Amino acid sequence: MGDRAGDGGPVSRSRPASGWADRAVFALAAALTALPCAAAEKGAAAKSGPPVVTCGSLANLRMLLRDTKGEAAAIARLFADPKADHLGCAATPRDRLGGVADHVVVGGTGYDCLTVKDSTVCRWAEPAK
Repeated sequence: MGDRAGDGGPVSRSRPASGWADRAVFALAAALTALPCAAAEKGAAAKSGPPVVTCGSLANLRMLLRDTKGEAAAIARLFADPKADHLGCAATPRDRLGGVADHVVVGGTGYDCLTVKDSTVCRWAEPAK
C-alpha cells in the first residue's frame, strides 16, 4: 500500500540522469563542500573561493539547513533541481557579498545577514567558522 499510483500513497519516481545535470551537481557540491554555508571572511580570501549559501529570510535559511542537514551535496542537489523549492535561497558568489549588516543568535547558533552589491537588502548565511 502507498506505493502504487492511484491509491493516494506516495509514488517514487526517478528520472534518468543527464550528463550536464550530474556535472552541475558535482561542481556545486564541490564548491559548497569547501566551506559549506559559510559567510564571507575578511580580507582578500573573502573575494575568492566557493559560493556562499544565502537566503532572503533567516527562517528559510534555517529550513534549508534543517531539510538538508547542512550537507553540501544535498544543498547542491536541491539547487540543481529547477522544480525544487529553493526557499528563496541561492549559492551567492563571494565577490557579490559585502560585510555583515546584522547578526542574530537563535538556539545557540549564530547567523549573519550579509550585504549584497547593488542591493539594499542583506542575505542570511551561517557565519564563517
